[in-house]
Amino acid sequence: MVKTKVIIGVIILVANLTGFTTGKMLTIAGFDKRLYAAEIPGSFPFTISPRAKVALVENGFVVVPSRKFEDIPEVYKECRRKGVPIFLTTDAILHTTHILLDYTWRIVEIEKIRPSLIKLTQALLDKSFSQYKKAKYPNVKEAALRNVMFFSVALKLLDESRPVPDLVKDKVKAQIKLIDEHKGWASSPVFEDPESKYVYQEDYSQYIPRGHYTRNEEFKSFFKAMMWYGRSLFPLPRPDWKIDSFLERTTRQALLITLALSQSKAEGGKAFKIWEDIHNALSFFIGESDDLTFYDYKDLLEKLYGKNPSLDDFENDEGIKDFILRAMRLKEPKIESGIKWTVFPRPDAFYKKGFKFLGQRYTPDSYIFQNLVYPEVEDRFLPKGLDIMAVFNSKMARSILQKEGDFKKKGYRE
Repeated sequence: MVKTKVIIGVIILVANLTGFTTGKMLTIAGFDKRLYAAEIPGSFPFTISPRAKVALVENGFVVVPSRKFEDIPEVYKECRRKGVPIFLTTDAILHTTHILLDYTWRIVEIEKIRPSLIKLTQALLDKSFSQYKKAKYPNVKEAALRNVMFFSVALKLLDESRPVPDLVKDKVKAQIKLIDEHKGWASSPVFEDPESKYVYQEDYSQYIPRGHYTRNEEFKSFFKAMMWYGRSLFPLPRPDWKIDSFLERTTRQALLITLALSQSKAEGGKAFKIWEDIHNALSFFIGESDDLTFYDYKDLLEKLYGKNPSLDDFENDEGIKDFILRAMRLKEPKIESGIKWTVFPRPDAFYKKGFKFLGQRYTPDSYIFQNLVYPEVEDRFLPKGLDIMAVFNSKMARSILQKEGDFKKKGYRE
């Protein structure tokens, strides 16, 4: 008897170690190769060369190309149709589960989340522009205008045919150019403040579509918009940092977004409900948000400003500073995916805590990887797949990593 096992790109034929006459399990010493030669069927759903048959008899398994098939389900269907047994192992089940999850998530993203995100973004862009026009105080108007830029970038990434206010066109165009060129670290036209010691830089190489997001333009644009929402940080300072006009402005922006999301309508329904549906889908399929979200800021906003604050309430800098100091006590994110500060307080200082509109998600593998590379581990800039297995105490993984010198790097053992 011969069974099939499938891996990407190849098919493995595995000789069954069950005795065909007695039905008892044979020991390796009692493995009669002639028995298997007699049991090799003359026809498979794929071509078996004479050389492959010899290897199957001699070794108990053989690897052959799966040129006829493009994915695993096709092979299994053909095997079932022709009566060829299938040898299943846990890795095949895990991989198949991953494929099914990825397929389901693709459908949810492109058929449900993407159109909902366009509606939500348009509604919040309109609301932010309304806030800008209604605001009496310059610092509130500036924060609202920056939010118009913020949502305009997302809208143009999702659907480049959508118009944005003339007032922000140049900044939006410059920001999208950086995203499309994805050359690496650069200052953000939407967030930058020339008068601040804080220099807000983003890693635009993160906007290169990957995985199933390379399938077509809809997926590519959706990927970039979600990265924009997931990486754009309205930061909070470290305890020893001075709260200046930049941090006041970005916090004021986060409060205006929170207010807009609470009050806006999107095609007849509540904008918050659309945001919540998207947030819940991301939490279910990928993981909980690792950043401070609408929920965190809404609770704190209501404690300090009441349930129905006016735009004028956000003018007072001391009130904003009070909000910042309280927000600094909220949960810390575990994943390093923040912005980069330069000049102050030190060159190339990363900071990750703050408000995000649709924050990136916590995943265990990301947490493990970030703790096994620089700056946690000296002179180690890329993780390895073996890191995860080593963390789960795989002796083989640890042995390989020790031979390759990873355990000698300062900080790796910790």
